[in-house]
Amino acid sequence: MTGQDEFCGNFFIFEKNDLMGRKLIEDIIKTIPSVGEIINTTWDYLNLSKQYVRRNFGEVLMRFDKEATNVFKKYEREAIKELALSWIES
Repeated sequence: MTGQDEFCGNFFIFEKNDLMGRKLIEDIIKTIPSVGEIINTTWDYLNLSKQYVRRNFGEVLMRFDKEATNVFKKYEREAIKELALSWIES
């Protein structure tokens, strides 16, 4: 970091010319699956029949949301951990 970096709460905001930092963040973000991938993973995990979904739509919606959120959080935690390790090592 340079003396020109700005500190905001617990996060450092990179200067515009800090390409390594930006590249690192972009690469880490790419490890988080897209919304479509998370939806497909969740659907596969829950393994629900279409008939069950039709009869229990409200319940399924809540279960689906909870599981999809868990899938996202898992990848988010891994990405943040990788980012922190990369910053520590650099």
